[in-house]
Amino acid sequence: MRYPARVVRVTGLWLAVMAASPAAPAEVKAWEGTLTLPSLLLLEDDSSARNPVRRLFAARRLREQRLEEALAAIRQSDVIPRARKRAEEFATTARAALAPLPDTAARSALTDLVEYVLERDH
Repeated sequence: MRYPARVVRVTGLWLAVMAASPAAPAEVKAWEGTLTLPSLLLLEDDSSARNPVRRLFAARRLREQRLEEALAAIRQSDVIPRARKRAEEFATTARAALAPLPDTAARSALTDLVEYVLERDH
């Protein structure tokens, strides 16, 4: 089934906002093998094999040590504020995509979801 482009676009933006949110606990996401936006930004800044995030995801042993190294590198860099800024940009785009939709409970729920993603602390 094909969905109207706007629905797909809104859904895609919602997923982008969720992925960009820096509020997700980095320890849990990294340990589960999930690359968060701060991790991706750190990889983008340094693509070398020495990058602590790259080393974490390549590690078969010493995972706890690699996790601590990656988290320290993330905390010592500027990637958290950059990820927050990117999340806010995605949210602005999502709000704009939702604006032309009819004022319904569904639209309100999606708008609330955008705000929740930005404001959550877990």
